[in-house]
This record gives sequence, C-alpha cells and structure tokens, in this order.
Amino acid sequence: MSLGAALVLEQDLATSRHMEAVLVTSDTGAYQRGAAKILRTTIQIYNERIEAHLSLTDLATQRVLSSENVRVSSSGGVLGAVNLVAKRIDPQAASFSTKSEQAWRAYTAAAASSNLQARVQMLHAAVNADPSFGLAYLVLAQVLSQAGDHDLAPLLSAAASHEASFTVLDQARFSALAARLSGAPLAQQANASNAVLKLAPNDVDALATLGSESFLRNNGAEGERLLKRAIDLNPTDVNIRAELAQGLVEARRFSEAEKTFTGIDNHAVFLPQLAVCILLEGDPGRANATYANYLQDRAAANDPLLFLAQANWLAVSKTPADGVQYLARNNFSQGDLRSLAYSQSSIWRLMSKDTGGAKKDAALAPALAKAPVAQYFATIATLMASSDEPAAEWREQVNASALNASSKRVVLAYGLFVNGRYPEAAAEWQALARQSGDADLRARAMLAASLDRAGRSGDAQKIAVQPFLPNLTGADQFAVLPFEEMRRLLKQH
Repeated sequence: MSLGAALVLEQDLATSRHMEAVLVTSDTGAYQRGAAKILRTTIQIYNERIEAHLSLTDLATQRVLSSENVRVSSSGGVLGAVNLVAKRIDPQAASFSTKSEQAWRAYTAAAASSNLQARVQMLHAAVNADPSFGLAYLVLAQVLSQAGDHDLAPLLSAAASHEASFTVLDQARFSALAARLSGAPLAQQANASNAVLKLAPNDVDALATLGSESFLRNNGAEGERLLKRAIDLNPTDVNIRAELAQGLVEARRFSEAEKTFTGIDNHAVFLPQLAVCILLEGDPGRANATYANYLQDRAAANDPLLFLAQANWLAVSKTPADGVQYLARNNFSQGDLRSLAYSQSSIWRLMSKDTGGAKKDAALAPALAKAPVAQYFATIATLMASSDEPAAEWREQVNASALNASSKRVVLAYGLFVNGRYPEAAAEWQALARQSGDADLRARAMLAASLDRAGRSGDAQKIAVQPFLPNLTGADQFAVLPFEEMRRLLKQH
C-alpha cells in the first residue's frame, strides 16, 4: 500500500511547478537525492471511509513542518484518496494515469518486483485491467527494451489504439517514445521530448533524453545543462552520468568526459568507454592501462570471451592487422571460440584488403559454430567474405540468409563499403541514418566515409560526423570499422 501511494504521488506531482517530487525508500535515499523535505503518508481503510495522514518533515532537523488528515468516502477507493492527497499538497497536481484500482495494484506489484518476468507479467496485467493506462504501457516498453530482443511493435500498436484515452502527460510521453522508436528526424524527437518537459519540468527521463538529443544535434551546452539537471534530480543514476560523459565525447570534450566517467561510483563498469575516451584524448599509454584493468576484471570472472575484448582493443589502439595476429596466436580448444575468432578475423582481414585470408577464415567458422552467437557471427562472416561477388547476386544471398531484416541491411552496407562499392554503400548508409532520424552516429560516419571515398568530399563534409564510443566487448563484429572511419574523417577537419 505504501509503495503504491508513493508511486501515485510521484506521478501526480510530476506536473508541479513548486516542487521536485522524487520517490525514495529511506531517509538515506532522500539525502542521496538531495531532498530538503520528506513527505510521509499513512493510509488507513475503514468500512465507510479512508483516512490519510500527511506529515512534512525537514530532513536535516527531522522537525515536522506541517501535518494534515484527509478523509474521503471509501466509495472513491484508495487511489482516489491518494489523488486527493496530491491535490492538497499542490492544487496543480495531476491525477494518476489510471482510475482502476486493479490496474494500479498490478502496476505497484511490478514496481516492487526485481524479477524481469514478474514485472512484465504484472505490467501486462495492468494494461489488461485498464487499456487506457498509458504509464503502464510506457514502463512496459522501457522494461522490454532494456531486456533486449523483444519486438515492441505489437505493444506500441496496442498503446496507440488507446492513446486518445491517456492522460495529457502520458500522451506526450508516448509521442516522444514513438518518435524515437520510429526513427523520426532528430529535431522531431527533440521537440517531442521538450513537449514532455513543458508539462512535467522535472521528468528525469525526458531531461536525460533531450540532453542526449541535444548533444547529437551539436548543441553541447544545452545537452550538458539538461543532463546535469537530470543528475541533480537523480544523482544515484549512473546511467545518466554515463550519458553526460558520452555527450561530452560527442562534443570532443574528451578531458571533461574522462572526469565524468571517473566520477561515477563503481566506474569499473565503464572502463572500456573510459579507455576509448582517453585514447581519443591522445594518450595511448593511459588508455592501454585503463583497458588492461577492464581485461583483468573479465579474467577474474573467467570470461571465455575475454579474447575478443583483447583483440578489439588491439584493433582500435593499433591496427586491425594486430587484432588478426592476436587471434591467430591463440589456440582455442572449444569449437565455438575458434569459430568466433575466425569470424572476427575475417572481418578485419577484409578491412585490410586481405580478401583471400578473409575467405579462408570465414570458410572455417560455420562448421565449428554450435552456439547461437557463434552461428550468427559465422553467418555474417560468410556473407561478408563473398561480398566481392556481383552486387545483384550478393544482395540475393544476403536477403535469403537467416539474418533478421535489420542485420541484413547492416551487412549489405558494410559489405559494399569494404569492397569499394562506395556509391552503393552511401545509399545503404543514408537509409540507415534516416532510419534512426540521424541519431545513429555510426551510420553518419559510414555515410560520410562512403561519400568521401566515392570522391564526393563536399557532400561528405555536410554530414555531421561526431566522435562515439564503440562496443569493444566482443559483442559487435563491426565495432572497429566505423570507429576507424570516424577517426580518419575527424583528422581531415
């Protein structure tokens, strides 16, 4: 009951112009969030009435500043009582996103659970109980997106069919989400995020999103202001701090980005990004030392895929050929690991114009691959190794493969590029950039690189190429190529 009431109050007061309402579980949490006052609420249910006792306490002195009792008929339910409490605190408070007690209780159960499956199940129960419960759709989309490998289209379609019944704030939030997921132009995405902030000026998610979008639009000052505001409201969220650091990298403020990364509690999680940031600063010695600490952490966890992280670092800090040599020196007893090594080596050999070596490595990968990830890597390597075949025939091979539609398009774009078919590659990368609303910095870099190598340097210079941090963990077969092209292009300007 207490959590459910707190969730309602947090959302109801999100539209307040007089206070910044944040949900905490203890006085310690309030201190961490920088709160000056704590509102404690006690709700009691009787046969014919519901009573809520409110007390506003000064966090530093623990002195009760004010208190009040709110009594309402039980016919309005507990949810109605909490909405009334919010109005007593601030007359401009909104009403919660649902009027259904059943939907609210399911939503509360989801918030209380740390189990992904249970959260998804309860959020589905919430929208089933009230199909116009906009906030539940939004949280469910966020949970599924973070979990990865989920098709959000059915959920978004269901939400869109009930959008007219959402609260005004939830309509704005849903429009912002839809703009991002549909790859609307970056300016349109930013306008949608800004519309949320006009209604809820302290919405942390909207502040962080608009801040990141501002960096992507080369407005670093505004991006920094918005993300620092989000950090002020939620200083314990390390992901927002990481977003700020990433934005500073995009603005080429590498030293400030490094300080932001190192200022994150338990920043070991971000050591790969920190190492690349230091590398971009021009200090390979410190970058190597930082990445070595990351590798030590993975070695301590007995991570069998450590070799891919090591190889990726050699490829970006030295050359792709160094990454190939490192992989060739390792003798893997497990077939899947050998397959992954061959698949990755094949991609880097193509970058170095070693077509024969690439084909040889790619041919060895499929038979060794048993695990799904190894099979996925082997499929991509095989397709890339045959990308020197006639374009029309190769396109048919890619389109007939078992890859999903997104992966097929990426393979086509990279394959055309590494084989010097730059005009065709530019068309593919332009489509991928537009698909993201120009938010994909890798697609931007590869589009500019394709145009530049096609002899269209004037058109290439019109593309806003910004630094980015590649995924060097070993999960991205193509991490090195766009990073190398980005660095090449930035050195020209």
